[in-house]
Amino acid sequence: MNAPELSLWYSAPATTWVEALPVGNGRLGAMVFGGIAQERLQLNEDTLWSGGPRAGDNPAARDVLPAVRDAIFAGRYEEADRLAKQMQGIFTQSYLPLGDLLLTFDGINVDTVTGYRRALSLDEAIATTRFTHDGATFSREVFASAPDQAIFVRVACDRHGTLNLSLGATSKLRHEVAVTGDGTLRLTGRAPSHVEPSYRQVEDAVHYSDDPALIGMSFALHVRVRVEGSGTVEAADATTLRVHGADAVVLVVTAATSFAGFDRPPALGDVDPAAAAAQALAAAAVQPYATARAAHVADHQA
Repeated sequence: MNAPELSLWYSAPATTWVEALPVGNGRLGAMVFGGIAQERLQLNEDTLWSGGPRAGDNPAARDVLPAVRDAIFAGRYEEADRLAKQMQGIFTQSYLPLGDLLLTFDGINVDTVTGYRRALSLDEAIATTRFTHDGATFSREVFASAPDQAIFVRVACDRHGTLNLSLGATSKLRHEVAVTGDGTLRLTGRAPSHVEPSYRQVEDAVHYSDDPALIGMSFALHVRVRVEGSGTVEAADATTLRVHGADAVVLVVTAATSFAGFDRPPALGDVDPAAAAAQALAAAAVQPYATARAAHVADHQA
């Protein structure tokens, strides 16, 4: 007897980050919100951090130590704690979100949707969203493939030529977005040189430096859009792709950073994140969706 499929499933879209469903391949990850009229995929890449390699020692610590000891021996523990903070080194840097991929669908009235369900299959590591609107069934699949080092998204409708949507991307970091007529979206950006811990209320908590030795890590996100069956994809404007009249749409998502090692300034290395993301996209996007899906499931279940 086959064991029942293991899955997490919900009858409403995620409203907060912790409610979204995670997919990841060890390097690229996405939180899938399962929205109805707009789908949001919050993306991350494992090497995207603020800052760079810096000395963490505090030469002044030895001068404070006698005062800390005196305060402890005298029972002035709050004073000792305050003085001890002067012995600490620099704060560690912050892991950062890469950005958000946004799919906005035309003509879907959220109030008239029925049969909504979103789920994460633990057996296949695939997040799905499914609902019915105006007699047509809409479905989505999202998975992060380790064999292809890419995130795949497939959106489909069982009514011919019904899919009309816009695709855009944004990031909380400094970034630029551009699209091409062949159905490719590119987001490039740079991480801050320093980020203070979230519990410290200070000015310039997120700092971008122009010093070559301190400039933060650069990163790139590339997305290729393919239509299945009928439909077209084109640039709606300088930052948005538009799909019209499709039966199904496949997105292939890749990303990379300029991380070159724990001891190398990320802005001074020879790693080109845009070139790395483009190379991964070219390799992943040539195969049929079913082939990529099968390879992902086989790898996950190995």
